[in-house]
Amino acid sequence: MPARTTAPTAPAAAHPIATVHPAATARAAQAARPRPVAHPAPARKPAETRLASVEHAIRSHRVVALLFYNPGAPDDRAVHQELAGVPTHGGRVFKLAIPVGEIRSYTSITEQLSVNLSPTLVLVAPDRETDEIVGYADPFEISQRVDDALALR
Repeated sequence: MPARTTAPTAPAAAHPIATVHPAATARAAQAARPRPVAHPAPARKPAETRLASVEHAIRSHRVVALLFYNPGAPDDRAVHQELAGVPTHGGRVFKLAIPVGEIRSYTSITEQLSVNLSPTLVLVAPDRETDEIVGYADPFEISQRVDDALALR
């Protein structure tokens, strides 16, 4: 039996050499160059950001509810949860829980009231009158004090 052979394939058609436009080469080279890195503004620390938010809320004549608390203490965590459930009245109430370790950052608030124990809830009315609740507070008491501060508008 004769050996079977396959027909040789035709060589692939040669592709013409593409010419590259000089402007395209310049754009590619420019894209490949490292670009200078823009240095962003230094990041603010979370405590600085929170303080700026508090100051803005006070200037905006909102009721500000600041809870100074110890995250490791059960009563403090309970008040933190109670405060979270208090309505913001369409944005007229600003609520913030602040660990007691950051209390030094809030001297503009705490110089009017001495915060010596945790939890302490400080309420700042739109007219900048302050009130505080020291120790555990239930949601009814917190809501009532917030409503009273809103009434001072």
